[in-house]
Amino acid sequence: MAPSTVVVDESGGTKLPIYSAPSEPLRVIETQTRLEQHVGEARRALASSTESLRKSVHENVSSWIGVERRVERKVLEIIPDDEPLSPGLIYVGVATLAGSVFGRYRSFPIRFLSPPLFLLGSLNYFLPKTSHNLSLYYQQVESAHLPPIIKEQRESLVKSAKSLWRQADDKAHVAARKVEGGWKGGLEKVQEGTGLKIAPTREVVVEHRAPPGTKEARQT
Repeated sequence: MAPSTVVVDESGGTKLPIYSAPSEPLRVIETQTRLEQHVGEARRALASSTESLRKSVHENVSSWIGVERRVERKVLEIIPDDEPLSPGLIYVGVATLAGSVFGRYRSFPIRFLSPPLFLLGSLNYFLPKTSHNLSLYYQQVESAHLPPIIKEQRESLVKSAKSLWRQADDKAHVAARKVEGGWKGGLEKVQEGTGLKIAPTREVVVEHRAPPGTKEARQT
């Protein structure tokens, strides 16, 4: 075995190492340029915006699907199974158009009120059950979202309309009876004057119709 060499410092008496001390380990510090920092921030902002947009679109689509399903259920509730829309809906459209033509050259109130009045009247006549369901739905919406004064005004307007309808119906009955009486009286005078036997007269039959929107009108 070869002898080791030892260096002795005569001044201090301490031993000096033969080899140099080991160097400290290298540490790699990752640094980014300003351009890389901006690019990274832009990518993170774009990814966050894209994710927010995706969530917003998904929520809007889900909300719209929910609204569509609620509307579909409500439409199925309003339209009865035993009352087809065709051809009643066509008749309602024609009647509404006729109301618009009727009030075309009239004064502004008549021109303004004729189409909706013809619409409501024809809807109640040709589609009574659908009209009744629409009326109930409107009352629900009115009670839930509109102030009470709107309901009071509507009920007052409905009462006035029913009263006018009854008055018009009574006048129509009186006029029909007068026509019937005049017709019979004329035939009797012809028979007395000529001695001819005239065929039996046809009685004028006037149907009594209930005001639109009432239970009697819906049953008929």
